[in-house]
Amino acid sequence: MNIWYFCMDAISRSSNNVTAPSIHIRETVRALRGQGHRVHQYLYGDSVSEIEGTLRHTSQKISQKNLLYRSFEPLMRDIYGLYRNTQDLRLVAPIFRDNRIDLIYERLTQNNSTVSVCTQRYDIPLMVESNAPVEDRREYWGAPLFFLTKRLEKTILKRADAVTVVSTPIKKYYERMGIEAQKIHVLPNGVNQELFSQENVSLDVRAELGLEEKVIVGFVGNIFVYHGIELFLILARNCLSSGYNIHFMIVGGDQVGGQGINQLHPLLNREQLNNMFTFTGPIPNTEVPNYIAAMDICILPRFMWYGSPMKIFEYAAMGKPIIAPDQENIRDVLTHGETALLVKSENPTSIVQAVKELVRDEQLRIELGQAARKHILSTHTWNKNALRIQEIYQQIT
Repeated sequence: MNIWYFCMDAISRSSNNVTAPSIHIRETVRALRGQGHRVHQYLYGDSVSEIEGTLRHTSQKISQKNLLYRSFEPLMRDIYGLYRNTQDLRLVAPIFRDNRIDLIYERLTQNNSTVSVCTQRYDIPLMVESNAPVEDRREYWGAPLFFLTKRLEKTILKRADAVTVVSTPIKKYYERMGIEAQKIHVLPNGVNQELFSQENVSLDVRAELGLEEKVIVGFVGNIFVYHGIELFLILARNCLSSGYNIHFMIVGGDQVGGQGINQLHPLLNREQLNNMFTFTGPIPNTEVPNYIAAMDICILPRFMWYGSPMKIFEYAAMGKPIIAPDQENIRDVLTHGETALLVKSENPTSIVQAVKELVRDEQLRIELGQAARKHILSTHTWNKNALRIQEIYQQIT
């Protein structure tokens, strides 16, 4: 097939190897090419002018410091996003006009209908991938024009020949919105099994940090408010009082709206727990396997109700035991007692108990890690996802 992959979100860039959206895009394109398809990608973040990129960066800086500006920033962002449709149409239309295209695969961008308009105009099959419903925008980022955004989202999904979503909760959400159930396909995130492999580890992080004798409990990812990083304070406090020889490793940095590490540091200092922690800051995705390999237990303290956290696939592929929230989107991938310990995310006691159980029981850690690795590598690699995309294309054509 001749496939064009579109992402009209200015944040996603092909040069970015840290954020989950950019990794998802890169790995999906790589896997489709590996199946023998010709895949061209159009990432608006690569095409955006230097001036617009500078303005966006300046806006983010100002909004972090100026409360008045921050209160108006979501409204300005939504108005600009809707305005951009007319401008983007002139950029994108020539691609549809001048190329023979078998499939358009679009990563849904809120407030942007450019690609779906062009697929209708040129009668090309459209598959839309949704990683987050419009409710996410309102809950975490602000959506002053929510009803316009939601209406446009519904229009785009109605135009699509198929919709892939990363979790069952999103599928149910769209069904309630009025999207036909038969054209919505649940396709969680995946993992690059060549990169996330014990054989690919090139650095002994434990030795580098002098943590050979510790049981390391780790977290990997760009940190947002919904990750519940503050729960590590409760974990550290409880494990110290119980006499466990534990060290916590947090790999990643705060994102806009996150504030997790910035809030955690003073609390750890106040209780003199900071020596129990290592904070690496953001690192390239290619180096993440080195750090996961150093961990004995991998944890996701909290997560939103709809997403597909890339970190649990990476933890599992490295054969690590996982503690994660017991909710439907996580159960799409993991099973309590078989491939992970699933806990109530709003109940810190249950997380503490799960960590202590795995610290005490090395054999359970090994069994959970091996089972998770076997399951993920057989069902949730990016190559498996590419095959699913090909199957869905055959159904809609």
